[in-house]
Amino acid sequence: MANLTQQQQALFDEMSMAEKIAILLLQLGEDATAEIFSNMNVEAITEISKYIATNTTIDRAIATAVLEEFHAIFQSGQYLTSGGMEYARELLYRTLGADEAKKVLDKLSKSMQNTQNFAYLSKITHRIVLS
Repeated sequence: MANLTQQQQALFDEMSMAEKIAILLLQLGEDATAEIFSNMNVEAITEISKYIATNTTIDRAIATAVLEEFHAIFQSGQYLTSGGMEYARELLYRTLGADEAKKVLDKLSKSMQNTQNFAYLSKITHRIVLS
């Protein structure tokens, strides 16, 4: 785990996901970022690009913490996806009823679409990132 000072930790904790993605992409470089952007919608690209454009320097410890966070997300994602959307749908309908389940599934679908934009990053090893 990255060793962050209290000030760095506070800054890291306040960062939005778009800011963290921007830091990740800055570390991956132009080619990887271009490939990732080719799989994203314009709104997401615009939001992330805003942070890329404004980050002229990035604290090394925070950059490391961002890499570690994404690594943890990708690692845990392998287990989360094993249940599947159909399984989640069934559980939600049983638990919440049709109307509420539909609302939750709509939100989940939108959220998953954003997450899937970065799903293929789970195949990138730390060796590729560091090369």
